[in-house]
Amino acid sequence: MDIFDFWLERNVDGFRINAVPYFFEDKALKNESFVGRNIYTFGFPESTALLYVFCEHIDNWVSRILFYNKLLIAESYDISDDNLLAYYGNNTHKGIAPFNFKLITHIRDSSNATYIKYILEKWLKLLPKYTKTNCVLSNHDNSRVASRIGFNRIDGLHMLSLLLPGQAYTYYGEEIAMLDTKILWNSTIDPMGCARGINEYKYFSRDPARTPMQWNSKSSAGFSINETIYLPIHPNYVNRNVEIQQNRKRSNLKTYKELAILRKQPVFTNGDYEFASLNNDRVLVLKRSLKNYPVYFIVINLGLRQEKVNLISIHANLKNTLNIIVASSNAIRVTGTVPWANFILTANAAVVLKSEEGQEQTTTKPVTTTTEEDTVSTDSTENTSLTTKVTSSTEKSTTESTTKKVEEIPQQNQTIMQC
Repeated sequence: MDIFDFWLERNVDGFRINAVPYFFEDKALKNESFVGRNIYTFGFPESTALLYVFCEHIDNWVSRILFYNKLLIAESYDISDDNLLAYYGNNTHKGIAPFNFKLITHIRDSSNATYIKYILEKWLKLLPKYTKTNCVLSNHDNSRVASRIGFNRIDGLHMLSLLLPGQAYTYYGEEIAMLDTKILWNSTIDPMGCARGINEYKYFSRDPARTPMQWNSKSSAGFSINETIYLPIHPNYVNRNVEIQQNRKRSNLKTYKELAILRKQPVFTNGDYEFASLNNDRVLVLKRSLKNYPVYFIVINLGLRQEKVNLISIHANLKNTLNIIVASSNAIRVTGTVPWANFILTANAAVVLKSEEGQEQTTTKPVTTTTEEDTVSTDSTENTSLTTKVTSSTEKSTTESTTKKVEEIPQQNQTIMQC
Protein backbone atom coordinates (compact mmCIF):
# COMPACT_ATOMS: atom_id res chain seq x y z
CA MET A 1 0.00 0.00 0.00
CA ASP A 2 2.99 2.26 0.52
CA ILE A 3 3.62 2.18 -3.23
CA PHE A 4 0.08 3.38 -3.93
CA ASP A 5 0.49 6.16 -1.34
CA PHE A 6 3.82 7.20 -2.84
CA TRP A 7 2.19 7.89 -6.18
CA LEU A 8 -1.11 9.18 -4.82
CA GLU A 9 0.80 11.85 -2.95
CA ARG A 10 2.29 12.86 -6.30
CA ASN A 11 -1.18 13.37 -7.77
CA VAL A 12 -1.21 10.59 -10.36
CA ASP A 13 -4.58 10.28 -12.08
CA GLY A 14 -4.93 6.54 -11.80
CA PHE A 15 -3.43 3.07 -11.76
CA ARG A 16 -3.31 0.18 -14.21
CA ILE A 17 -3.17 -2.95 -12.04
CA ASN A 18 -1.10 -5.47 -13.97
CA ALA A 19 -1.33 -9.30 -14.16
CA VAL A 20 -4.08 -9.70 -11.57
CA PRO A 21 -4.50 -13.52 -11.91
CA TYR A 22 -0.86 -14.03 -10.86
CA PHE A 23 -1.10 -12.28 -7.47
CA PHE A 24 -1.45 -15.57 -5.57
CA GLU A 25 -0.21 -19.12 -6.09
CA ASP A 26 -0.94 -22.46 -4.48
CA LYS A 27 0.03 -22.43 -0.78
CA ALA A 28 2.19 -25.53 -1.23
CA LEU A 29 3.94 -23.86 -4.21
CA LYS A 30 3.17 -26.82 -6.45
CA ASN A 31 4.61 -26.82 -9.95
CA GLU A 32 2.40 -26.92 -13.03
CA SER A 33 2.57 -30.25 -14.86
CA PHE A 34 3.10 -28.45 -18.16
CA VAL A 35 3.37 -24.89 -19.47
CA GLY A 36 0.01 -23.20 -19.83
CA ARG A 37 -1.95 -25.45 -17.50
CA ASN A 38 -2.30 -22.67 -14.85
CA ILE A 39 -3.92 -24.67 -12.04
CA TYR A 40 -1.53 -23.78 -9.21
CA THR A 41 -0.28 -20.37 -10.34
CA PHE A 42 -3.19 -18.51 -11.90
CA GLY A 43 -6.69 -17.22 -11.20
CA PHE A 44 -7.06 -17.77 -7.44
CA PRO A 45 -10.01 -16.05 -5.66
CA GLU A 46 -7.48 -14.43 -3.32
CA SER A 47 -6.16 -12.44 -6.28
CA THR A 48 -9.60 -10.93 -6.88
CA ALA A 49 -9.99 -10.23 -3.16
CA LEU A 50 -6.69 -8.36 -3.15
CA LEU A 51 -8.01 -6.23 -6.00
CA TYR A 52 -10.88 -5.19 -3.72
CA VAL A 53 -8.36 -4.22 -1.04
CA PHE A 54 -6.48 -2.05 -3.50
CA CYS A 55 -9.71 -0.34 -4.55
CA GLU A 56 -10.77 0.32 -0.96
CA HIS A 57 -7.37 1.73 -0.03
CA ILE A 58 -7.33 4.15 -2.97
CA ASP A 59 -10.95 5.21 -2.41
CA ASN A 60 -10.23 5.86 1.26
CA TRP A 61 -7.24 7.98 0.35
CA VAL A 62 -9.34 10.01 -2.10
CA SER A 63 -12.08 10.53 0.52
CA ARG A 64 -9.60 11.53 3.20
CA ILE A 65 -7.76 14.05 1.01
CA LEU A 66 -10.99 15.24 -0.65
CA PHE A 67 -9.39 14.68 -4.05
CA TYR A 68 -10.97 13.79 -7.38
CA ASN A 69 -11.59 10.11 -8.18
CA LYS A 70 -8.85 8.01 -9.68
CA LEU A 71 -9.10 5.97 -12.86
CA LEU A 72 -8.51 2.31 -11.99
CA ILE A 73 -8.27 -0.53 -14.50
CA ALA A 74 -7.22 -4.18 -14.06
CA GLU A 75 -5.26 -6.21 -16.60
CA SER A 76 -6.03 -9.90 -16.98
CA TYR A 77 -6.01 -12.56 -19.70
CA ASP A 78 -8.19 -14.89 -17.66
CA ILE A 79 -10.40 -16.78 -20.10
CA SER A 80 -13.11 -17.23 -17.46
CA ASP A 81 -15.82 -14.59 -17.83
CA ASP A 82 -16.97 -15.38 -14.29
CA ASN A 83 -13.54 -14.53 -12.92
CA LEU A 84 -13.36 -11.30 -14.91
CA LEU A 85 -16.84 -10.24 -13.85
CA ALA A 86 -15.84 -10.80 -10.21
CA TYR A 87 -13.29 -8.00 -10.62
CA TYR A 88 -16.20 -5.55 -10.65
CA GLY A 89 -16.93 -6.36 -7.01
CA ASN A 90 -19.74 -7.99 -5.06
CA ASN A 91 -22.43 -7.09 -2.53
CA THR A 92 -19.88 -6.12 0.10
CA HIS A 93 -16.85 -4.91 -1.83
CA LYS A 94 -16.29 -2.47 -4.65
CA GLY A 95 -14.00 -3.76 -7.39
CA ILE A 96 -11.98 -2.56 -10.37
CA ALA A 97 -13.14 -3.03 -13.95
CA PRO A 98 -10.94 -5.25 -16.16
CA PHE A 99 -9.71 -4.51 -19.64
CA ASN A 100 -11.95 -6.08 -22.26
CA PHE A 101 -9.48 -7.94 -24.50
CA LYS A 102 -12.11 -9.84 -26.50
CA LEU A 103 -11.20 -8.13 -29.78
CA ILE A 104 -7.56 -9.10 -29.19
CA THR A 105 -8.05 -12.68 -28.05
CA HIS A 106 -10.99 -13.70 -30.25
CA ILE A 107 -11.07 -11.64 -33.46
CA ARG A 108 -8.85 -12.24 -36.51
CA ASP A 109 -8.81 -11.09 -40.12
CA SER A 110 -11.07 -14.04 -41.03
CA SER A 111 -13.76 -13.19 -38.43
CA ASN A 112 -17.12 -12.37 -40.00
CA ALA A 113 -19.78 -9.90 -38.88
CA THR A 114 -21.95 -12.44 -37.04
CA TYR A 115 -19.01 -13.74 -35.00
CA ILE A 116 -17.81 -10.23 -34.07
CA LYS A 117 -21.38 -9.32 -33.11
CA TYR A 118 -21.60 -12.44 -30.94
CA ILE A 119 -18.31 -11.77 -29.12
CA LEU A 120 -19.11 -8.12 -28.41
CA GLU A 121 -22.70 -8.45 -27.25
CA LYS A 122 -22.02 -11.58 -25.21
CA TRP A 123 -19.65 -9.61 -22.95
CA LEU A 124 -21.88 -6.54 -22.80
CA LYS A 125 -24.86 -8.62 -21.69
CA LEU A 126 -22.85 -10.23 -18.87
CA LEU A 127 -21.89 -6.95 -17.22
CA PRO A 128 -23.19 -6.26 -13.70
CA LYS A 129 -25.60 -3.37 -13.21
CA TYR A 130 -24.18 0.13 -13.11
CA THR A 131 -20.77 -0.86 -14.38
CA LYS A 132 -18.78 0.20 -17.41
CA THR A 133 -16.52 -1.62 -19.81
CA ASN A 134 -14.15 -0.89 -22.69
CA CYS A 135 -13.03 -2.35 -25.99
CA VAL A 136 -9.26 -2.71 -26.51
CA LEU A 137 -7.84 -3.21 -30.01
CA SER A 138 -4.11 -3.54 -29.28
CA ASN A 139 -1.60 -3.48 -26.45
CA HIS A 140 2.08 -4.09 -25.69
CA ASP A 141 1.60 -7.86 -25.37
CA ASN A 142 0.01 -8.58 -28.75
CA SER A 143 0.30 -7.97 -32.46
CA ARG A 144 -0.96 -4.56 -33.56
CA VAL A 145 -4.56 -4.50 -34.75
CA ALA A 146 -3.61 -3.22 -38.23
CA SER A 147 -1.42 -6.31 -38.70
CA ARG A 148 -3.70 -8.74 -36.90
CA ILE A 149 -7.12 -7.86 -38.35
CA GLY A 150 -6.33 -5.73 -41.36
CA PHE A 151 -4.64 -2.49 -42.30
CA ASN A 152 -7.61 -1.31 -44.38
CA ARG A 153 -10.09 -2.10 -41.60
CA ILE A 154 -8.50 0.11 -38.97
CA ASP A 155 -10.95 3.03 -39.29
CA GLY A 156 -13.96 0.74 -38.95
CA LEU A 157 -12.39 -0.90 -35.91
CA HIS A 158 -11.86 2.52 -34.35
CA MET A 159 -15.54 3.24 -34.92
CA LEU A 160 -16.34 0.18 -32.82
CA SER A 161 -13.77 0.89 -30.13
CA LEU A 162 -14.69 4.56 -29.72
CA LEU A 163 -18.46 4.40 -30.23
CA LEU A 164 -19.37 1.26 -28.29
CA PRO A 165 -20.62 1.71 -24.71
CA GLY A 166 -17.90 2.40 -22.18
CA GLN A 167 -14.38 3.73 -21.93
CA ALA A 168 -11.87 3.98 -24.77
CA TYR A 169 -8.24 2.87 -24.63
CA THR A 170 -5.87 3.48 -27.53
CA TYR A 171 -2.45 1.85 -27.88
CA TYR A 172 0.07 4.32 -29.29
CA GLY A 173 0.32 4.22 -33.07
CA GLU A 174 -3.18 2.84 -33.63
CA GLU A 175 -4.27 6.35 -34.61
CA ILE A 176 -2.10 6.18 -37.75
CA ALA A 177 -2.49 2.41 -38.34
CA MET A 178 1.07 1.47 -37.39
CA LEU A 179 2.00 -2.09 -38.34
CA ASP A 180 4.13 -4.70 -36.61
CA THR A 181 7.81 -4.35 -37.47
CA LYS A 182 9.94 -7.32 -38.47
CA ILE A 183 12.65 -7.63 -35.82
CA LEU A 184 15.75 -9.73 -36.44
CA TRP A 185 17.25 -11.94 -33.73
CA ASN A 186 20.22 -9.65 -33.13
CA SER A 187 17.84 -6.73 -32.48
CA THR A 188 15.44 -8.61 -30.20
CA ILE A 189 15.24 -7.28 -26.63
CA ASP A 190 11.98 -8.75 -25.24
CA PRO A 191 12.92 -11.35 -22.58
CA MET A 192 10.14 -13.66 -23.76
CA GLY A 193 11.71 -13.77 -27.20
CA CYS A 194 15.33 -13.89 -26.06
CA ALA A 195 14.62 -16.86 -23.81
CA ARG A 196 13.44 -18.94 -26.79
CA GLY A 197 16.60 -18.65 -28.86
CA ILE A 198 17.22 -17.80 -32.49
CA ASN A 199 14.99 -20.52 -33.95
CA GLU A 200 11.81 -19.71 -32.02
CA TYR A 201 12.13 -16.11 -30.81
CA LYS A 202 9.86 -14.66 -33.49
CA TYR A 203 6.90 -16.72 -32.23
CA PHE A 204 7.18 -15.33 -28.69
CA SER A 205 8.79 -11.90 -28.92
CA ARG A 206 6.49 -8.90 -28.42
CA ASP A 207 9.02 -6.48 -29.90
CA PRO A 208 7.25 -6.16 -33.31
CA ALA A 209 4.38 -4.25 -31.64
CA ARG A 210 6.66 -2.11 -29.45
CA THR A 211 8.66 -0.13 -31.98
CA PRO A 212 8.92 3.68 -31.57
CA MET A 213 6.06 6.01 -32.46
CA GLN A 214 6.30 7.29 -36.02
CA TRP A 215 6.07 11.08 -35.68
CA ASN A 216 7.55 12.27 -38.97
CA SER A 217 9.76 11.31 -41.92
CA LYS A 218 13.01 12.45 -40.32
CA SER A 219 15.71 10.29 -38.76
CA SER A 220 14.34 7.69 -36.30
CA ALA A 221 10.82 8.79 -37.29
CA GLY A 222 11.15 11.89 -35.10
CA PHE A 223 11.16 9.70 -31.98
CA SER A 224 14.76 10.54 -31.17
CA ILE A 225 17.65 12.57 -32.56
CA ASN A 226 19.78 9.43 -32.29
CA GLU A 227 20.31 7.28 -35.36
CA THR A 228 20.12 4.08 -33.30
CA ILE A 229 17.27 3.56 -30.86
CA TYR A 230 15.95 0.71 -28.71
CA LEU A 231 14.18 -1.08 -31.60
CA PRO A 232 14.25 -0.62 -35.38
CA ILE A 233 11.64 1.68 -36.96
CA HIS A 234 9.17 0.18 -39.41
CA PRO A 235 10.47 0.98 -42.93
CA ASN A 236 7.11 2.52 -43.89
CA TYR A 237 7.58 5.38 -41.40
CA VAL A 238 8.64 7.68 -44.24
CA ASN A 239 5.09 7.59 -45.63
CA ARG A 240 3.15 6.62 -42.50
CA ASN A 241 3.59 9.05 -39.67
CA VAL A 242 1.71 11.69 -37.69
CA GLU A 243 3.01 14.69 -39.61
CA ILE A 244 2.02 13.33 -43.01
CA GLN A 245 -1.42 12.26 -41.84
CA GLN A 246 -2.08 15.63 -40.25
CA ASN A 247 -1.44 17.30 -43.59
CA ARG A 248 -3.56 14.98 -45.71
CA LYS A 249 -7.16 15.75 -46.52
CA ARG A 250 -8.18 12.27 -45.36
CA SER A 251 -6.21 9.92 -43.14
CA ASN A 252 -6.52 7.38 -40.34
CA LEU A 253 -5.47 10.04 -37.84
CA LYS A 254 -8.11 12.53 -38.97
CA THR A 255 -10.79 9.85 -38.87
CA TYR A 256 -9.70 8.92 -35.35
CA LYS A 257 -9.90 12.54 -34.19
CA GLU A 258 -13.39 12.93 -35.65
CA LEU A 259 -14.53 9.82 -33.76
CA ALA A 260 -12.93 11.02 -30.52
CA ILE A 261 -15.02 14.19 -30.74
CA LEU A 262 -18.20 12.35 -31.77
CA ARG A 263 -18.07 9.95 -28.80
CA LYS A 264 -18.81 12.87 -26.45
CA GLN A 265 -22.38 13.04 -27.77
CA PRO A 266 -25.09 11.84 -25.30
CA VAL A 267 -26.13 9.05 -27.68
CA PHE A 268 -22.73 7.42 -27.21
CA THR A 269 -22.24 8.18 -23.52
CA ASN A 270 -25.75 7.19 -22.40
CA GLY A 271 -27.54 5.50 -25.28
CA ASP A 272 -28.69 1.98 -26.12
CA TYR A 273 -26.90 -0.27 -28.60
CA GLU A 274 -27.96 -2.78 -31.21
CA PHE A 275 -25.85 -5.03 -33.47
CA ALA A 276 -26.70 -6.50 -36.84
CA SER A 277 -24.97 -8.68 -39.41
CA LEU A 278 -25.89 -7.99 -43.04
CA ASN A 279 -24.96 -9.20 -46.52
CA ASN A 280 -24.10 -12.77 -45.59
CA ASP A 281 -21.86 -11.74 -42.68
CA ARG A 282 -19.78 -9.29 -44.69
CA VAL A 283 -21.25 -6.11 -43.15
CA LEU A 284 -21.36 -5.32 -39.43
CA VAL A 285 -23.74 -2.65 -38.14
CA LEU A 286 -23.78 -1.00 -34.73
CA LYS A 287 -26.79 1.20 -33.97
CA ARG A 288 -26.68 3.71 -31.10
CA SER A 289 -29.86 5.44 -29.97
CA LEU A 290 -31.22 7.55 -27.13
CA LYS A 291 -34.70 8.97 -26.67
CA ASN A 292 -35.13 12.42 -28.22
CA TYR A 293 -31.71 12.26 -29.89
CA PRO A 294 -30.64 11.35 -33.44
CA VAL A 295 -30.07 7.69 -34.24
CA TYR A 296 -26.57 6.71 -35.38
CA PHE A 297 -25.54 3.74 -37.52
CA ILE A 298 -21.95 2.53 -37.69
CA VAL A 299 -21.68 0.44 -40.86
CA ILE A 300 -18.49 -1.55 -41.51
CA ASN A 301 -17.73 -3.51 -44.67
CA LEU A 302 -15.46 -6.39 -43.61
CA GLY A 303 -15.24 -7.77 -47.13
CA LEU A 304 -12.86 -7.26 -50.05
CA ARG A 305 -15.56 -6.12 -52.45
CA GLN A 306 -18.08 -3.32 -52.44
CA GLU A 307 -21.39 -4.01 -50.76
CA LYS A 308 -24.88 -2.64 -51.35
CA VAL A 309 -26.28 -2.00 -47.87
CA ASN A 310 -29.96 -1.78 -46.90
CA LEU A 311 -30.75 -0.67 -43.33
CA ILE A 312 -34.50 -1.30 -43.55
CA SER A 313 -34.13 -4.62 -41.70
CA ILE A 314 -32.65 -2.78 -38.71
CA HIS A 315 -34.73 0.36 -38.51
CA ALA A 316 -38.02 1.08 -40.24
CA ASN A 317 -39.48 4.47 -41.21
CA LEU A 318 -36.23 6.36 -41.58
CA LYS A 319 -36.05 9.40 -43.80
CA ASN A 320 -34.96 8.80 -47.38
CA THR A 321 -31.39 9.85 -46.67
CA LEU A 322 -28.92 9.60 -43.80
CA ASN A 323 -26.15 12.09 -43.11
CA ILE A 324 -22.56 10.86 -43.30
CA ILE A 325 -20.94 12.08 -40.09
CA VAL A 326 -17.62 10.21 -40.34
CA ALA A 327 -16.23 8.17 -43.22
CA SER A 328 -13.19 5.91 -43.20
CA SER A 329 -10.15 7.28 -45.00
CA ASN A 330 -10.40 4.48 -47.60
CA ALA A 331 -14.08 5.06 -48.44
CA ILE A 332 -14.66 5.94 -52.10
CA ARG A 333 -17.43 8.10 -53.57
CA VAL A 334 -18.43 9.44 -50.17
CA THR A 335 -20.86 12.36 -50.27
CA GLY A 336 -22.79 14.25 -47.62
CA THR A 337 -25.74 11.82 -47.54
CA VAL A 338 -26.64 8.27 -48.55
CA PRO A 339 -30.03 6.64 -49.18
CA TRP A 340 -31.00 4.60 -46.14
CA ALA A 341 -32.50 1.74 -48.13
CA ASN A 342 -29.73 1.19 -50.65
CA PHE A 343 -26.20 2.60 -50.59
CA ILE A 344 -22.77 1.41 -51.71
CA LEU A 345 -19.93 0.81 -49.29
CA THR A 346 -16.58 0.09 -50.92
CA ALA A 347 -14.22 -2.70 -49.84
CA ASN A 348 -13.21 -2.52 -46.14
CA ALA A 349 -14.77 0.94 -45.88
CA ALA A 350 -16.85 2.15 -42.94
CA VAL A 351 -19.16 5.08 -42.19
CA VAL A 352 -20.99 6.65 -39.27
CA LEU A 353 -24.48 7.70 -40.40
CA LYS A 354 -27.00 9.87 -38.58
CA SER A 355 -30.76 10.12 -38.83
CA GLU A 356 -32.23 13.37 -37.56
CA GLU A 357 -35.27 11.50 -36.28
CA GLY A 358 -35.39 10.49 -32.63
CA GLN A 359 -35.62 7.17 -30.83
CA GLU A 360 -39.43 7.13 -31.01
CA GLN A 361 -39.16 5.57 -34.47
CA THR A 362 -40.35 2.03 -35.01
CA THR A 363 -37.58 -0.53 -34.80
CA THR A 364 -37.82 -3.93 -36.43
CA LYS A 365 -38.32 -6.86 -34.10
CA PRO A 366 -35.03 -8.55 -33.22
CA VAL A 367 -34.39 -11.86 -34.93
CA THR A 368 -32.45 -14.84 -33.53
CA THR A 369 -30.11 -14.10 -30.66
CA THR A 370 -27.24 -16.25 -29.50
CA THR A 371 -26.12 -17.50 -26.11
CA GLU A 372 -22.82 -19.00 -25.07
CA GLU A 373 -24.03 -22.47 -26.00
CA ASP A 374 -25.69 -21.46 -29.27
CA THR A 375 -24.14 -22.05 -32.65
CA VAL A 376 -23.73 -18.76 -34.51
CA SER A 377 -25.42 -19.24 -37.84
CA THR A 378 -25.68 -17.26 -41.05
CA ASP A 379 -28.45 -16.68 -43.55
CA SER A 380 -28.20 -17.39 -47.24
CA THR A 381 -29.98 -14.30 -48.51
CA GLU A 382 -28.31 -10.93 -49.12
CA ASN A 383 -30.88 -8.77 -47.36
CA THR A 384 -31.53 -10.87 -44.25
CA SER A 385 -29.97 -9.64 -41.03
CA LEU A 386 -29.22 -11.07 -37.61
CA THR A 387 -30.19 -8.34 -35.19
CA THR A 388 -30.12 -7.96 -31.45
CA LYS A 389 -31.32 -4.86 -29.62
CA VAL A 390 -30.42 -3.96 -26.05
CA THR A 391 -32.30 -1.23 -24.23
CA SER A 392 -32.23 -2.32 -20.61
CA SER A 393 -31.04 -0.09 -17.79
CA THR A 394 -28.18 -2.52 -17.14
CA GLU A 395 -26.58 -1.90 -20.51
CA LYS A 396 -27.46 1.76 -20.41
CA SER A 397 -25.49 2.07 -17.22
CA THR A 398 -22.35 0.81 -18.96
CA THR A 399 -22.17 3.71 -21.36
CA GLU A 400 -20.24 6.07 -19.15
CA SER A 401 -17.26 6.99 -21.31
CA THR A 402 -13.62 7.68 -20.73
CA THR A 403 -14.19 11.13 -22.16
CA LYS A 404 -16.70 11.87 -19.43
CA LYS A 405 -14.32 10.61 -16.75
CA VAL A 406 -11.44 12.64 -18.12
CA GLU A 407 -13.56 15.78 -17.98
CA GLU A 408 -13.69 15.37 -14.20
CA ILE A 409 -9.88 15.46 -14.02
CA PRO A 410 -7.67 18.54 -14.54
CA GLN A 411 -6.39 18.40 -18.11
CA GLN A 412 -2.74 19.10 -17.27
CA ASN A 413 -0.14 16.44 -16.51
CA GLN A 414 -2.43 13.42 -16.42
CA THR A 415 -0.54 10.32 -15.33
CA ILE A 416 -1.70 6.72 -15.07
CA MET A 417 0.68 4.45 -13.15
CA GLN A 418 1.17 0.76 -13.99
CA CYS A 419 1.37 -1.49 -10.94
